[in-house]
Amino acid sequence: MDADEALSPELAAEIVESFSDLDPEAGYLFPRKSYHLGRWIEHGGWYPDYQLRLYNKTKSQWNSAALHEKVEVKKVLKMKRDLLHWVFDNLSDQVLTNDRYSTLGAKQLAEAGESFSYFKMIFKPYGKFVETYFVKRGFQDGLPGFIISVGAAYSLFLKFAKLWEIERAKKSSG
Repeated sequence: MDADEALSPELAAEIVESFSDLDPEAGYLFPRKSYHLGRWIEHGGWYPDYQLRLYNKTKSQWNSAALHEKVEVKKVLKMKRDLLHWVFDNLSDQVLTNDRYSTLGAKQLAEAGESFSYFKMIFKPYGKFVETYFVKRGFQDGLPGFIISVGAAYSLFLKFAKLWEIERAKKSSG
């Protein structure tokens, strides 16, 4: 588990109850519920945010992704109870995290040969807001849901703006 996560009492009980029946070849996904802006966020694509947190380390391996590295297992099963997650300390922490992830995302796009596109920079953030706020019902989380959706859209905007910046820097130096 990450330092900002904790087992809910219900998840702890579920693990204890099923411990002898756990498949050593499997990794277990926990539905993660995040706390942000004074409440548990249950919509907008944030819940259930399944995370692989229980696995046999002799039967699994880590991948080497620069962003969101993960454990790879042969079989994936799900637990039913929540893993609790305190995702950001405050809005400033959210902004800094979005800035860091958008930089990594832009670098990944550049390394994959993706070219900057005005179309994507304009419409992908708009689409992300519509997806998280309306389609995935972020509006049901009140003002925090709106703030989260705007942040998600802005993070995508930053990723494409930074891709443009990377391409511009390459043209200037080359």
